Amino acid sequence: MSRNDTASFVSAVILGGIIGATLGILFAPAKGETTRRAIKKEANRISKDMEKEAKEFVNEKIDPMIKDVKEKMEDAKGDVDKYVDSKKKQLASRLAE
Repeated sequence: MSRNDTASFVSAVILGGIIGATLGILFAPAKGETTRRAIKKEANRISKDMEKEAKEFVNEKIDPMIKDVKEKMEDAKGDVDKYVDSKKKQLASRLAE
């Protein structure tokens, strides 16, 4: 599953949860104070779920990507350093002639 597919899926699940919870609360017969408490409780639960999903997404997807980019940057830096050193040696040898 690609990053976009994963993010879309997580977003759809969260949105579905919000819509379902809201409709369930709004259509349930309850007093205003009870309904407000239930909405607040559900909002807190959804917020915690979203935070957990975001952390898992970062740990599973973003952190490995960052590690990969850092490794590639180190490799590229090493290649550039080698190239610069070889050009310095060539220049020094030409100047010594």
